[in-house]
Amino acid sequence: MALQLLTFILLFGSSLWLQSVTGRRILGNETDRLALLEFKKQIYDPYEALISWNDSIHFCNWVGITCGHRHQQRVISLDLDGKELGGIISPSIGNLTFLHYFYISNNSFHGKIPQEIGKLIRLQFISFFNNTLEGEIPNCFGNISSIRVISLGGNGLQGSIPKSLGQLTNLYYLTLDGNNLSGMFPVSLYNLSSLEIISLGKNQLQGNIPESLCQLTNLYYLDLDGNNLSGMVPVSLYNLSSLKVISLHQNKLSGMFPAALYNLSSLEYLSLGHNQLHGNLPRDIGLTLHPNLKVLSIESNLFSGRIPDLFSLVSVPSLKYVDLSHNQFNDILDGFSHNTCSGTNLKFLDLSYNKLSGMIPKYFGCLVGNLSVLNLEQNNLNGPIPDAYTKGCKLQIFKVNGNQLRGKLARSLENCKDMEVLDVGNNQLSGTFPFWLESLPQLRVLILQSNKFYGPITQKSKAADSHYPFPMLHVFDVSLNSFIGKLPLEYICQWQSMMDTDIPQLAHYISWQNTSFLGNFTYQVPLEIASKGINLEMEKIIETFTIINLSYNKFQGDISVSIGELKALMGLNLSANDLIGQIPSSLAQLSRLESLDLSRNRLSGEIPQQLGSLTFLEVLNLSQNHLIGMIPQGNQFETFSIASYEGNEGLCGFPLPKRCGVSKRALPLASTLEKQEEDSISLLDWRFVIAGYCSGVIIGVVIGQTMFWKIIGCFKLTSRMEKFKPKQRSKKSKRHGRVK
Repeated sequence: MALQLLTFILLFGSSLWLQSVTGRRILGNETDRLALLEFKKQIYDPYEALISWNDSIHFCNWVGITCGHRHQQRVISLDLDGKELGGIISPSIGNLTFLHYFYISNNSFHGKIPQEIGKLIRLQFISFFNNTLEGEIPNCFGNISSIRVISLGGNGLQGSIPKSLGQLTNLYYLTLDGNNLSGMFPVSLYNLSSLEIISLGKNQLQGNIPESLCQLTNLYYLDLDGNNLSGMVPVSLYNLSSLKVISLHQNKLSGMFPAALYNLSSLEYLSLGHNQLHGNLPRDIGLTLHPNLKVLSIESNLFSGRIPDLFSLVSVPSLKYVDLSHNQFNDILDGFSHNTCSGTNLKFLDLSYNKLSGMIPKYFGCLVGNLSVLNLEQNNLNGPIPDAYTKGCKLQIFKVNGNQLRGKLARSLENCKDMEVLDVGNNQLSGTFPFWLESLPQLRVLILQSNKFYGPITQKSKAADSHYPFPMLHVFDVSLNSFIGKLPLEYICQWQSMMDTDIPQLAHYISWQNTSFLGNFTYQVPLEIASKGINLEMEKIIETFTIINLSYNKFQGDISVSIGELKALMGLNLSANDLIGQIPSSLAQLSRLESLDLSRNRLSGEIPQQLGSLTFLEVLNLSQNHLIGMIPQGNQFETFSIASYEGNEGLCGFPLPKRCGVSKRALPLASTLEKQEEDSISLLDWRFVIAGYCSGVIIGVVIGQTMFWKIIGCFKLTSRMEKFKPKQRSKKSKRHGRVK
C-alpha cells in the first residue's frame, strides 16, 4: 500500500512539473507568435504568400520564419523578400526580441518605419530595399549596437541621415540610395572605421565631400552619385588604400580632379561624369592607371586639351569601359600611330561630342576584336571609315554621326554579325545603297541620313536571295540623300520587323549590357532622329519603336497600296520627293502610326476618309501638294492645325476657313434671304396661274366665247414661267451645295 501511494505521488508530481514546464514554454512561444500574427494583420497579401501563417502549423514552420537552435521556439529570422506584399510594418515587430535577420525587400510596404525597431537589440541585418516607405529614418537605429547591415535604399525616405548611426561600431554596410534624403554628409559616420560600403546615391545631399572621409580606412565602395554635392573632390581619398569604387557622377563638383587618384592602387571603378570638373588628363594616364581598373567614366564635364594616349589607355589589361564623351578635348585623333596592335579587353569606347579632328586611326580596327560599342559622333573627324573589321568582329553599336567622313561605307562592317545600331548620318559618305548590310541579322537601327548616297533602292530578286532581308530592322533613315527611282516599298515590305505587330509584354530599350561585380551595367543607346516633324534627341529607344524616313530624296511615282502591310510603323516620312497620284487608303491599316509626313510632293486627289480611324496619330503634314476635297473629320483630325494642309488650294473643311460646297461668289446672308422670299412669291403666283389656266380650259370647252381671254391668260402664264425657271435652278444649286 505504501508503495502504491509513493508511485501515485511521484506520477502526480511529475505531471504537475511537466504542465508547469509546458506552460512556461507555451507562454514563451506566445510572444513571438502573437507578434507575427499582429504583423500579418497589417499586410496586404494578394497572392496568399502567408497562407501558412495560421494555428494549424507551428509558427517556426511558417513561410519566411526561422527559429533558433540555442533559443528554441524564438524567431531569429524573418525573410519575406520579394513576396509581393503590401501594407505597413506593424509596431508589434518590436516584440521579436531575438530577431537577427529582418528582410522585407522588393515588396510594396508603405508608411513609416516604426520606432519599435529600436527594441530589436540582437538585430544584425535589416533590409527594406525597394519598397515605398516614407518619413524619416528613426533615431532608434542607434540603439541597435549589434547591427552590421542596413539596407534602406529604393524608398521615399526623407529628412537627414540620423547622427545616431555614428554609434553603430559594428556597421560595415550602409545603403540609403534612391530616397529623398537631404542635408549634409553625416559627420558622425567618420567614427565607423568598420564601414566598407557607403551607398548614398540618388538623394538630395548637399555640401562638400569632407576630407575627413579618409578616416574610413576599410572603405572600398563609395557611391555618392545623383546628389547636389559641390566643391572639389578631396585628395585625401588617395589614402584609402582599399578603395575600389568611386562613383561621384551627376553632382555639382568643380575644380580639377586630383591626379593622384588615377594612381590609386586598388581602384577598379572611377565614375565622375556629369559634373563641372575641368583641366587636362595626364597624357600618360594609360601607363599610370592601376592594371585592375575596369571603368573610367568622366563624360559630361569640362575637361579639355589633348586627349590621353588612346593606344596606351586601351591597352590597360583589365579596362573594359572608357567614356570621355561630352567634354572639350581638341586633339588630332590620328596623331597616334602604332604599327602593332596588342590585345585589349576593351568593350566600350565613347569619345563623342568633343572637338577631335583628323582621321579615324586604322588601329581602331584591331580594337574591335572585343569592342562592343564605338561612339565617335559629333566631332570633326574626316577621311574614310577604316576598312579593317575582321571576321569575328563583336561590334554591336557603331556611331560616327556628325563628322566629315568621306568615301564609301566600309564593306568589312558586314563581318560584325552582332551589329544592332549603325549610325553614319550627317557625313559626306557616298556610293549606292549598301545592300550587303542585309547580312547583319541583328541590325535594328540603320541611319544613312544626310550623306551623298545615290541611285535606286530596288527590290532584290527573291530567287537570288531566299532569306528575308533586315529581319530585325526597326529604324530606317536614308533622308537627305540623292536616291532615285520608285519608292522602295515593295522591298521594305520584305522586312519582317516592319510588319510584326506582336508587342511584347515587357519591351526593352536598345542597349548594351556588361556584367561586373557592381552588377549589370547598362548603356542605353541615344539617337537623334527626325520624328513627328522635329529633330528629336532621344536618350533611349525602345525596341518596338519603328520608323521609316525616306524624305528629301528624288523618289518618283506613286505610293503603293502595299504600304498598308507595314503595320508596325509608328512614324512615316516621305516628304520632299517627287511623288504623284493619290494617297492610298491602305495607310489606314497602320493602326500604330503616330506621325505621317507626305508634304512637298505632287500628290493629288482627296484625303482618304479612312485615315480618320488612326487614333494614335499625333502629327500630320500634307502641306504643299495638290490635294482636293473635304478633310476627314473626327478623332485625331480635330487636333491638326491649318499648317498641316497649307499649299493645297482644293482642300476644304475644318480647320481651314474654306467650307466645302460654298461658291466663292456666294451672296451675303441678307441678299440670300431676299432671293428666297422672291422665289416663294413666284412659286405662289405660278400656282394661281396654273389653277386659272385649268379652269379656263374647262370653261372654254363649254363656252367658246371665253376662249379668247383664256388665250391671253396663257400668254401671262408663259411669261411668269419664264421668270420662274432661272430662280428654280439657282435654288437647286444652293440646295446641292448644302448637301455636299
